[in-house]
Amino acid sequence: MLSELMHGRFTSLAERNTQDMKWKKFLYKQLCEREQIRVCKAPSCGVCTDYAVCFGPED
Repeated sequence: MLSELMHGRFTSLAERNTQDMKWKKFLYKQLCEREQIRVCKAPSCGVCTDYAVCFGPED
């Protein structure tokens, strides 16, 4: 339902979530990047040990 809301009401923001990052993580990451705050523990999502926590379906 959240994905439907994001795509229906916040289309341009939703289109930036190209890797199916969970919305809470995605929004937090967007805010941190805007303020130039580095919060990720790995230089790339593909090598991060928290990958499964950040990406995939919202369960």
